[in-house]
Amino acid sequence: VTAAADDGAVVHRYTTETEAYAVAAKTGKPVLIDMWAEWCEACKKLDVSTFVDPMVVQVLTEQWVTLKLDLTEDTAATDAVQTRYGLQSLPTLVLMPASGDLAGRELITGYVNSGQLLEHLARFRQKQAD
Repeated sequence: VTAAADDGAVVHRYTTETEAYAVAAKTGKPVLIDMWAEWCEACKKLDVSTFVDPMVVQVLTEQWVTLKLDLTEDTAATDAVQTRYGLQSLPTLVLMPASGDLAGRELITGYVNSGQLLEHLARFRQKQAD
């Protein structure tokens, strides 16, 4: 899955936790998990505004492993994902350390614009470096 910025730059998004965490472990990059659903209007807004901002695309491409998990269907698997990460609502962005340690996660709930997202990403990476 990819997201393209206005200038054509693309962010590759993994669609399974196994793939994303394997790449994170190999590269040492933290993971941004985009939890979304087809019925979620704020999720769609993130896709067409925040995630196509050229600065967001650059930061995500260079510094993060991105994972997009579809929670549209209510299944045992999606329930397990929601429980594992402590989701309360959508959209939720989960920032995870490269190790995948759930204790180090940070949740961003609701719509955030590109500036807000970039602040969260920078703060999380700084916290990981400390």
